Amino acid sequence: MLAVLKRAGVIMLTPIIIVITPIFYPVFACVTAIGSIRLVYVERRRKSRPVIATGLSCSIDNDCPPGYVCIDGRCMPHNAN
Repeated sequence: MLAVLKRAGVIMLTPIIIVITPIFYPVFACVTAIGSIRLVYVERRRKSRPVIATGLSCSIDNDCPPGYVCIDGRCMPHNAN
């Protein structure tokens, strides 16, 4: 009896899946594309932000990010004296 019900369920679901899949496939493709574009945008924006390191404490120049030097225990931009 259980096998008959499983078979009936598969037979009834197959046409529904065949009808629904073409409708939702473009939706899933668009959601995936939008998500990918958003991830690229967020990553590029994060990388393009300047490093604000003037509040970082340091003891030598190597403790500071590139473009900064250690002056009086603080990381300062290289052109600031």
